Amino acid sequence: MLSAKERYLSKCMSQYLDELGFDHERIQERIRFNTKLSKAIDLSTKCLLKSDKFEEIIAGSTSEGIGMLCTNDLDVLHINHAVICCDSWLSTENDKLKFKMVRQKAPAGYTFLKLMCKGTDSETYKNIEYALVKRKTEYYLSSKQYMTKNDENILQIIKGSFLSKMTYVKKPQGPSIPTFFEEFDKDGLASSLDISDQGVDFVRAFSCQQDDEFLIAWKGRNRKFGWPSKENIDKVMSLPVHVVAVGKEGTKTKVCSGESLSLWQRYI
Repeated sequence: MLSAKERYLSKCMSQYLDELGFDHERIQERIRFNTKLSKAIDLSTKCLLKSDKFEEIIAGSTSEGIGMLCTNDLDVLHINHAVICCDSWLSTENDKLKFKMVRQKAPAGYTFLKLMCKGTDSETYKNIEYALVKRKTEYYLSSKQYMTKNDENILQIIKGSFLSKMTYVKKPQGPSIPTFFEEFDKDGLASSLDISDQGVDFVRAFSCQQDDEFLIAWKGRNRKFGWPSKENIDKVMSLPVHVVAVGKEGTKTKVCSGESLSLWQRYI
């Protein structure tokens, strides 16, 4: 139970955040704006690549309306739809490169990705072959090796473009590839606002087809304080699932020289 002083302090903090632009109405305005911006980014990506294979979606705090453009790094979920992850060998999408999710002996929230089908697109397999490691007679995806290449986001794909010339890429952090823009108006608005070196974190992901066992277990957790709300839990249950390539820190399970564990994530 909060004391009177603590309740007063909480109320003052809430009012202060509202004045800074974090009231419910303004957050909803940013969510609507960023949803439209996300669609525009995705459409431009498909147009530049002349392909529907990749999808790019704004994620993280910016998509939730609590992050600010030009002050927070932008998180972009980069989905390769030419690859699919499945719970079983059965799948109707026989044209795609397919991984079978093997969760036995994997930590909670993680899965091994075992190659089950190369698909019909030889280019897709060629672009992922470097990250496959062999265990006995089967091949698995090494998340560590998969993240050694940083040429899979739109800024690197369009070689020689204006954007590619003014960007630089840092060392991968987990499943994300931090990409930064060089300052191009040293005496302009960007410098005055100290936003000349803004970053975009491209998070690589694969679409996932799975049974409901994992989600039902999450939904049925014992929640003492009623958070998240039933409405938000139901919303999460309706969202698509993605797999991102990041090995569990400190794990001893290795496939050759790289981690083969990939983290389960829900995209909200």
